[in-house]
Amino acid sequence: MNTLLKFAGAGLIIFATTAYGFMKCRDLKLRLEQQKEIAKIIFLLKGEIEFGHTALPEAFRYISKRCHTVFGEILSGFADSIRDCRDSFSVSWRAYMQEKLKCTGLNNQEKEAFIQLGDVLGLNECETQINALSAYEKELNMSIEELTGQLPSRTKVYRSLGITVGVIITIIIV
Repeated sequence: MNTLLKFAGAGLIIFATTAYGFMKCRDLKLRLEQQKEIAKIIFLLKGEIEFGHTALPEAFRYISKRCHTVFGEILSGFADSIRDCRDSFSVSWRAYMQEKLKCTGLNNQEKEAFIQLGDVLGLNECETQINALSAYEKELNMSIEELTGQLPSRTKVYRSLGITVGVIITIIIV
């Protein structure tokens, strides 16, 4: 009976650490997908500002209809929230995005870069907005390339570490 419990415990430990490794892989892939979605949003937003001369709330509503991820909901909600807001655009953007970006797979640095974009989007000058969006897009594309290159090796590392840590813990306990 005692041996059976040890084997069951060992199996559960190995299963849990392996599952954690696979979850880390999934989170990394989600982060990459979300970065690509933000790049799409930035591209569309630049077009709306530069060629459509669309006001930001309407641009966000239009773009949110073309995004079928959490960012579509975030942009749509933000467009609705600034309609009734008395704060400046950048203050509203920061407050709203700090709350809503918690449910994304982005890391803190990526969230902060996206939030800081609101400081420039709140300006009235189109050229400044386009330049800021272009700079952010360039930085984002570099991050996407870096993460894409690291994804296969990091995936293997996370999976291997999950299994290895489970086996080591099991050996120590047993």
